[in-house]
Amino acid sequence: MSLKQAAMKGAVWSALSTVFSRGLRFVITILLARVLLPEDFGLISMAMVIMDVAEMLRDLGLGAALIQRKQLDPEHLHTCFWANLAIGAFLWVLTMLIAGPAAVFYHNPAVRPILLVMAINFLISPIGSIPWVLLTRQLRFKELMIAQSIQTVVRGATSLILAWKGFGVWSLVWGPISGTVAGSFVNWIFCKWRPEFVWSKKHFMDLLHFGKNVFGERLLGYFVANSDFLVTGRALGAEMLGFYNFAYQIPHLAETHVVPIVGRVLFPVLSQVQDDLERLRRGYLQTLRLIASTVAPFSALLYVSAPEFIPVVYGSRWQPVVLPLQILCLAGFSHALTNTVWTVQQAVGRSDIGLWWNLISLPFIVGTLVFCSRWGILGIAITMGTLSVILSVVIQHITNRLIRLSWLRWFEAVRSPVLASLGAIAAALPTRIYLLNLSWTQPEVLIGTLATGLLVYVALLYLFDPPLFPSIYRTLIAQGSK
Repeated sequence: MSLKQAAMKGAVWSALSTVFSRGLRFVITILLARVLLPEDFGLISMAMVIMDVAEMLRDLGLGAALIQRKQLDPEHLHTCFWANLAIGAFLWVLTMLIAGPAAVFYHNPAVRPILLVMAINFLISPIGSIPWVLLTRQLRFKELMIAQSIQTVVRGATSLILAWKGFGVWSLVWGPISGTVAGSFVNWIFCKWRPEFVWSKKHFMDLLHFGKNVFGERLLGYFVANSDFLVTGRALGAEMLGFYNFAYQIPHLAETHVVPIVGRVLFPVLSQVQDDLERLRRGYLQTLRLIASTVAPFSALLYVSAPEFIPVVYGSRWQPVVLPLQILCLAGFSHALTNTVWTVQQAVGRSDIGLWWNLISLPFIVGTLVFCSRWGILGIAITMGTLSVILSVVIQHITNRLIRLSWLRWFEAVRSPVLASLGAIAAALPTRIYLLNLSWTQPEVLIGTLATGLLVYVALLYLFDPPLFPSIYRTLIAQGSK
């Protein structure tokens, strides 16, 4: 199978995996939002900020180094496996030690017991890490889809059952743990590789040379991306963080659903053509075109329909989310477009760029958020929306220079979806106002607004970019016949 065929097949399986897993998780979140309180989601968000930081410490970027290398020795895999286990045990102890200070930082003692239980994940996740890396490196996304789907089902079922039984925030704690156990177990079954008691300092340092920059970029990048959650949780409390969490996460749903589809395929594929810049540029622009075609209409229609979408889907208790959500729609779109720049940088061996970028931008972002937190979650949302757009333009320019990509070619890749989305807004806004004047119910207004905007978007996209639809059709037919 050629590299192009392997990439296409991987993209299809990755898409199916993401559509099912993320779609199911979205439905589960809606159900949980109708049972649990905003404070419950705020508490879990507080704990997850700490947990996600520790999670990035788990492999020191070694997994990305394993995928990026053109050739691997068996010693690379065995050494990385035992390193991950050792780091996981260390993080388990470290999380237990910092659980108390974390509760003091947030002024909320309920954070401590949540962290103590969630730390169990660090003892489980390393078991399936190397099998996951090998399946990704081999573009075996069908097996990864099955593993991810099972993990999502187990996680969601556990959370829902516990929530309905009255366990409150603990349903959001034990659900992810059960999912991690299931996902690691399935990855282990699919991958025939088994660890041996081998440790090589040479091979460890070989991986760490690349991985240290990836690790530093991810760690600092996480604080850059989640500084708003830290500031909101400390300054405004669990309930306001619960509202802000929804206001942020919903506009970024397209990013978290679409970008992982291409990102899991893009990194190993671009790593194999890192010496051919023109092939790398074409692959990146095709990816950007696909992301923009999906994310642009999502952000546009969510902005228009938010006043009906939130109460209809999540319930009236989440009404304070509407305005911050609308402000963050542009941030969600800009994040999605520039999310893959880190993949491009790593694929050509320049993981140091992301490290320095986050090191420089983090103090500026945190300082601005602390100052603007005095205006509540609305001030946080305005700050994040503005900074996201500005910083996205700058890092895109840096990446374009790295791979010698002109802004003209970049704009050509996103032009049609953006213009079609603006047309969708122009049609959906007056439709919404007209339906409200007819005294339609909120669900009816929501459906009418979204249907109008979506139809206009598809029509305009076909007008602006006719080859896009046959290309997608041929890809699906080709994969369906395999």
